[in-house]
Amino acid sequence: MANKDLGGCSGMVSDSKGWGSHKCSFKAIVVRDGKGYCKKHDPEYIQTKREEEREKWNREMEERVQKRKRLELEKEYCKDISTEELEKQIKQRRLK
Repeated sequence: MANKDLGGCSGMVSDSKGWGSHKCSFKAIVVRDGKGYCKKHDPEYIQTKREEEREKWNREMEERVQKRKRLELEKEYCKDISTEELEKQIKQRRLK
């Protein structure tokens, strides 16, 4: 199968100073809705990356929520125990 030239990417990029934008200079490797895109600007690739980032953020947020819950529970559980008594109990558990 011949490799068809799809032309340039339809994506837009910021200029080096951040004040304007211009068309991406990479060659298109995929066509979506009649427009050619390089890998970086491919709408499906962008959507996949965003979903991955969102999933990662959700996992990290859930970890933070669980850590905070645990700290609050530990604080509540230990509020009437002196530091010395708590250290003593921890040492005893480690020796078991």
